[in-house]
Formats: sequence, C-alpha cells, structure tokens
Amino acid sequence: GIKNDGFREETLHFSCSQMFDIEVTDGRRRLVWRWAYDKAFLQVLWQVELSPGESHSQEANWDLTGNDKKSLSPGSYRARVYITNYPQDEGLGVEFTLII
Repeated sequence: GIKNDGFREETLHFSCSQMFDIEVTDGRRRLVWRWAYDKAFLQVLWQVELSPGESHSQEANWDLTGNDKKSLSPGSYRARVYITNYPQDEGLGVEFTLII
C-alpha cells in the first residue's frame, strides 16, 4: 500500500489500469518473476488522490513459481514492489530479501 505522510494532498497519475508491480530476482539479479508478466491492462488515464494521512492498498498473491511456471529453488531472492504511476517516482517502492 501507499500512504500520504505529507501535509498536503498528493495526486498519482497512471496511464493504464495497472497500479503496481512486483519483481523478484535471483542472486545474479536475473528476473525470475514479475507480477504483471501474464496480465493485460486497460490503456486508460486515471489518478489517485491521497489527502494527508490517507492510504490506499491492493493485494497480490504468489505461488513461489517463476514466470516459467516452475517452482523457485530454495535460496535468497530480492523482491521489489513499486507503484507504476507516471511519471515514475522511485521513492514509491521498496526492496527486500526473500528466503525460500
């Protein structure tokens, strides 16, 4: 989710119906899974307005398989979750380590 921790209203602009994406890379930084990989999104302009203190969240499930539909091997992976607003704001993302 995203939260407006500021003191003024913020507006995020989007150029398609996708609001976020998740990328998982292996130890060599090779992409093994992307949430949006097999999804289609409407080409539509829209926006989210967040007042101070307001938040917005969405959920995604993952079955620990790669884009090739094979189960990931046990190990350490890197995940990056980010908002797909336009223009892209690198500050609206987070990276963390996954141990499978």
